[in-house]
Amino acid sequence: MQGRPLNDFKKEAESAGAGIRDFAAPEGESWKDVNARAKDFIINDIIAKHFRVNGNSEAPTGSYIFLVVTHGGFIMEFTNAFKWIADPTYTDKFNNNSRNCSISIFHFQ
Repeated sequence: MQGRPLNDFKKEAESAGAGIRDFAAPEGESWKDVNARAKDFIINDIIAKHFRVNGNSEAPTGSYIFLVVTHGGFIMEFTNAFKWIADPTYTDKFNNNSRNCSISIFHFQ
């Protein structure tokens, strides 16, 4: 499905009888899979390594700027994951029109 319009993905999901967030094309990921990858990235590669949480006393103090260059679908799921981390009652529903390599700014505190 890579490089094809989102509407094609929606049609394939419907044909397979799956929800848009659950459907995975052959050898591909579902949106839920991408969301799990985004959560893992935020929690294990950003927060755990750069912030003093969960007993990590070796993380330096101060502010950080991270540059993440990725495709629009991952930006959407990164946003969902970020919202979930801020509020665990949030359900993965954000859908946006982020373009590949578009600029999104997130603030961690």
